[in-house]
Amino acid sequence: MKPHWKNFFLIFSSIMAAVLVLEGGLRVAGWAIFHLQARHEDRGRDTGEFVAIAIGESTTQGVGGADPERNYPNILEKILREKCPGKMIRVENLGVAGMNSWTIADALPAYLERFQPDLVITMIGINDPVMPLGDRKRSLSMESIVPLRVHGVIRPTPLRVVRLYGWIRASLEALFSEDVHAISTSLKITPEEILERIKKGEDIDGQRFAIHFSQPLQNRSIELSVRMHEQVLAAQPRHSWALLEMGNLMRGRDTKRAIQLHRAALEHLRNFHERSWFLCMLAADYATLGDWDSFRRIEDELMATATSRTTMFLADMYLRRGRAEDTVRVIKDYLKIDPRDPVMLGTLGALSSRRGTPTQSGALKPEGLPIYEDLDFTRWNYIRILDRALGSGARVLIMQYPTRSASLLKKMLHGISSEGWYVLSHEENFKNALRKHSYEELFTDYLGGTFGHMTKLGNTVLASHVADYLLSHEGKLRGICGAKPSGVRGR
Repeated sequence: MKPHWKNFFLIFSSIMAAVLVLEGGLRVAGWAIFHLQARHEDRGRDTGEFVAIAIGESTTQGVGGADPERNYPNILEKILREKCPGKMIRVENLGVAGMNSWTIADALPAYLERFQPDLVITMIGINDPVMPLGDRKRSLSMESIVPLRVHGVIRPTPLRVVRLYGWIRASLEALFSEDVHAISTSLKITPEEILERIKKGEDIDGQRFAIHFSQPLQNRSIELSVRMHEQVLAAQPRHSWALLEMGNLMRGRDTKRAIQLHRAALEHLRNFHERSWFLCMLAADYATLGDWDSFRRIEDELMATATSRTTMFLADMYLRRGRAEDTVRVIKDYLKIDPRDPVMLGTLGALSSRRGTPTQSGALKPEGLPIYEDLDFTRWNYIRILDRALGSGARVLIMQYPTRSASLLKKMLHGISSEGWYVLSHEENFKNALRKHSYEELFTDYLGGTFGHMTKLGNTVLASHVADYLLSHEGKLRGICGAKPSGVRGR
């Protein structure tokens, strides 16, 4: 063997040996973490209070979330307390409108640390199809490098060194990327603290302001929210997000003032990418006043750079005010851009079904349309949620959206360890409810085609079903009404 071939062989052998050592170290570390988490889970909790957290987006937060009776987590808490007298039960509503499965999974560790829940309830995925592709790829490559509670049984299982490479690469991309979707997950910041920082001149970004200031205040009361936003505007009159949220609070009360506030918000907006959402809020003002000429002017601007989210918003504005033809027109215009959009197809199919008109070649069937356009993206974020929640000692209840079949959800999660998590379908109980009530009595819009944001009645139907399921499985779900069993496993 020539000397240079010997050198090549030695270098190759050294690299392979180093890779094998690194792979072995990562696998040992994963095994150790797995067993440490198992010991942590078996310790159980001794506070005597049953705590559940509901994570999700606007369907969890509840449209009109300022009404504490309207969203399903608060209704669920009331039902469980009534059925378990004398037991301390708390259900925290952590839904935030507009969030997708990635941002929800990112926020979960802070939720787990603060609330120490016995149960995590999820209903997510509807916002994933409208997430930028670059963000989807980034989150996929950030998948954990060690086989904690959920990993290791997923097939195929790539080498840990490959996962490590993907994680390092994605971290570097995120570090130097200007459009990375960053969101604060610290839940220790209260609205009062945000207000004090603003009074001191600190610049609070829009998402942080919405999540840690506006949303929590609206869940307390409208009056408190108005007072606090007025204090923000007194300190920083050009704060675009404070102007936006204040305008939303004024709509219906003083809609002309809402228009002035939203115009000012657009004038002082610094992030161009947020402009479409601000325009949607101004369009909602004009729809409230019935000024459809002004509404159409905003529609023209939005449709020039249409997204699924803004198109659905416009369609919903028309539909709520009985303008079904305009609803269909807006959706069909968007489908010329993206003919396979699942939310648009589902909505158009549901409208065609309700109006008694045939769908084209069966392509617009309102039943059975996928809610997840990118199954891999949503699947990996479910894995992250399961990994973190089960590792903290909590159980996980994964819910499918109302009227949707759970078959797609189960297919997406196929191959993941079945230990400690459960899937709940709401398909049959909502189909039964729709036989007794009109669609408008249960839903306020057509967000998902065959379902939408729920009314108080719709949230009650869902919460009642969840309560019945939890109480019938309380032995596996840490004993809601009785003593909490330690280390209970299995489905």
